[in-house]
Amino acid sequence: MNLKQALGVMTIAGIFLVPGIALAGKSKVTGAELLFASDDGRNIEFMDGDKKVKSKVSGSRTKVMINGKEDDRDNLAKGMMCDIEYTTGGKNEPSMVDCK
Repeated sequence: MNLKQALGVMTIAGIFLVPGIALAGKSKVTGAELLFASDDGRNIEFMDGDKKVKSKVSGSRTKVMINGKEDDRDNLAKGMMCDIEYTTGGKNEPSMVDCK
């Protein structure tokens, strides 16, 4: 038995697929209401279609815009309407949160 068989790994076009591990992708949501925002803005929740997304906003990797100006994540608040670009596949970390 080789290593791929032992781990249950499959390959498609040279990409290793391991069962139980989701591959990260990107998603963009337009006009999403913030259902929750922690006081420090680190944790937010919003809907992507019919799926509730819990997300951690990075202080260094996430660009936060409020009313067209760059701002701090601690100014994010429940009820804001936002365009959000984030990674999928478990982390759900936004690269951009643009709110009005």
